[in-house]
Amino acid sequence: MPGLGPSTRAAIGRFRRTGQLPDAGNTNGGPMRVLPVGWSTPPRAAEPRRISALELTRATHAGREAQAAALVAASCASWSLAVEQPQQLIDIAVTEAAVSTGRLGADPSLPLMLRAVAAGTWSPPNSGIGLVPYETVTAVLHCVHTATSLPDGITRAVLLGGDTDTVVALTAGLLGAWHTAAEVRALLPWSTRVILPPSDTVTRLAVGLTALRHR
Repeated sequence: MPGLGPSTRAAIGRFRRTGQLPDAGNTNGGPMRVLPVGWSTPPRAAEPRRISALELTRATHAGREAQAAALVAASCASWSLAVEQPQQLIDIAVTEAAVSTGRLGADPSLPLMLRAVAAGTWSPPNSGIGLVPYETVTAVLHCVHTATSLPDGITRAVLLGGDTDTVVALTAGLLGAWHTAAEVRALLPWSTRVILPPSDTVTRLAVGLTALRHR
């Protein structure tokens, strides 16, 4: 699979050698892959969402910070289909970060970083956003919180530099929840050039996620 991060590659290698889950891995691959967990889970189902996101993450990332960041991302995705404005997600992220870091015994700095985003005092590193999970999630919420539109949020994410594919994907995933597929294509005319699975495959995935959310 092209584009796999270092933690996921190491986890696959360990599993092939030993059949065991990883004992390391504290990068941003966890939050990168859990948005569908949130989209498919209504906000009221917080515990099932946390369990699913945690299981999906710990398959490749043993780090508690990676897992806490993933739980925050999944929570934001769940609520992105329920709140009226993207800017409301920052308070949800702060609350989930406090719960998740406490339960996991992770570094407690994530809620503080997200509160700085809410206050407008967070500044990205000059070197760009790295693979650190807290930094990634904070950068994403910064872009979502300050964006004036979906294209603007994507542009802000790109301009942060560093691991832009992860930050942009998460930012666009959260902001895109406020638009229909047709609206997204209209807002992002270049998106027709992106190589995606066949449209019927994407439609089946969307229908399946919707069914899970409303079961």
